[in-house]
Formats: sequence, structure tokens, C-alpha cells
Amino acid sequence: MKAGKNRQLIIVGIFSVLAVIILVAGVLMLGEQHKSFERKFPVKTILPDVNGLKVGDNVWFAGVKIGIIKSIDLTDDGRVLVTMSIETKARKHIHQDSYTKLGTDGLIGNKIITISGGAAATPLIADNGYLRGNAGASDMMDVLDSASKNLVQITKNLRDVSQRILTGKGTLTALLNDSVMAGNLQYTLQDAKGAMAQIHTGSGKVMDNLSAFSTRLNRSGTLVNNLLTDTTSYENISKSITQLKATMDTLVLFSKNLKKASESLNSRQGVTGVLLNDEAAAEHLRSTLNNIDSSSIKLKEDLEAVRHNFLFRGYFKKKGN
Repeated sequence: MKAGKNRQLIIVGIFSVLAVIILVAGVLMLGEQHKSFERKFPVKTILPDVNGLKVGDNVWFAGVKIGIIKSIDLTDDGRVLVTMSIETKARKHIHQDSYTKLGTDGLIGNKIITISGGAAATPLIADNGYLRGNAGASDMMDVLDSASKNLVQITKNLRDVSQRILTGKGTLTALLNDSVMAGNLQYTLQDAKGAMAQIHTGSGKVMDNLSAFSTRLNRSGTLVNNLLTDTTSYENISKSITQLKATMDTLVLFSKNLKKASESLNSRQGVTGVLLNDEAAAEHLRSTLNNIDSSSIKLKEDLEAVRHNFLFRGYFKKKGN
């Protein structure tokens, strides 16, 4: 009987020791999870709204947990004073010009406080020091807020469009409700389709004609093919063009000379110009010619008289023989 009681005591003792071990292990694990055994220092920040932040929520720096929320209190002006318990080893990263920002652990997780910024030349934060609070939400919340606003705007636009359709406003509504206009539009589209088919057919014919033309050009024996392939003909044509150019240059020079001659005839310079344009000189020349004509008549008469003179009669008789 006594042995049975000792056995029960031993069993109870064993279970008690196991329970204590489990309890101590749980405490150690929870302490490790919340870093309860690490040295910490208090830091404060003031935010206009914590939006559901609770005591025990995490404090992050660069995505790493460095502390927890120790207390949340309201100030006299209605803002929120948040006291954070920060790990001492994280002090070297937090400067007096760093700032706090309210965020979310994941998309719909618990609220957190993130600490960001800070210049290396600025002194480190002291115990119970104050960090500037940033009133903005997290980047993800900004994106969600912007997306929700855009969704609201899209919904409003869709509502306006549907309202215009229901009230019979706009061309789209007319097309939906007016069967005559819809039929006309259908006929127009059919005509456009036919026109495109004709254009396609015409372009095919044009391509066929171009192909046939190129085939004829490539056919040996034709004039164009000979001109394109016969170098001798090409050289002869080139020489002809050169000669034609020389002829044209000569013709241009002749035209210039003819122009100068006509200008000379129209001017009072030179014998021809004077005869054509100077009436006094022309009259003098006419008188001179008349005198010459009259003198030649008299000279003829004198020669006839000399011929019948007895002194020269023998000479003219010998000359006649």
C-alpha cells in the first residue's frame, strides 16, 4: 500500500517538473519573440491619428523589427502621444531628424510604426527623445487609396454613360435605338467594304500591268532593252547629246551676235546705223550717188567724143581689129 502511494507521488512529481519545464520554455519563447530580455530605451512620437494602433504592436526600421509600442496617450490638443520601446542596439541607426510613420504589417495586418530617415551628421536620439511624426499613411495604403479613388471615378463615368444611353442622348444611343440609322450605317459599311474590294482589285491590276511592262522591258530586241543593255548605243546617244549641247551653245552665241547686230542697226553708231537712222547722212549719200551717176554719163559722152577724134581714131581702129 505504501509502495503504491510512493509511486503516485513520483508520477505527480514527474508531471509537475514537466509542467514547470514547459512553462519556463513557453516564457522563454514568448520573451524571445517579443525580445523581452534585450535592453531597450524609450522613444516618443506624436501623431495626429494612430488609426487602430495598439499597445504591443511592432516598431520597424528598414523592414526590421526593433521594438514595440509601450503606451498610447492623448495630448491636450487632441493628438496622440505614442511611447515606443526600442532596442538599444538599434540606437545607432536612429537620429534626431528621423521621423515616424504609421503603416500596416502586410495588406490587412496589424498597424505598425516605421522609423525612417535621418542624416549621419545629426546626433543620435536620446532616451525619451521625440521623433517627428509623419501624418501620411503607408505607401501601400496610398496606392490603395489612389486605386479606390480611381475606381470611384470610373464607376461615376460608367453611371454617366449608362444614364446618357437610357435618356436617349448621344450618337451611340441613336445607333442603339434608331433602326433606320443603324441600317444606313450598315449599308455604309457595306459600301466601304465594296470600295475596299475594288481598290484591292485595282491594285492587283496595276501590279499585273507593272509586271507585264517590266517583262516587255526585259524582252531582248526591243528599243528600250537595247538602250538599257547595249553600251555602244548608250555611248552613241551620249555623243549625240554632247553634240546637241555644242550646237545649242553655238545657236545661243549666234543669237547673241544677231542681237548685237540688231542693236547696232538701231543705233546711230557705225556706217550701217548712220545710213539707217540718220536722215541727213542718207540724203547726202543719195546726192552723192546722183552726182556719180551724172558724172558717169558725162564721162561716157567724153569717151565717145575722144573715140571719134582724129587723133585717137587710129588707136581705136587698131584695138577693134
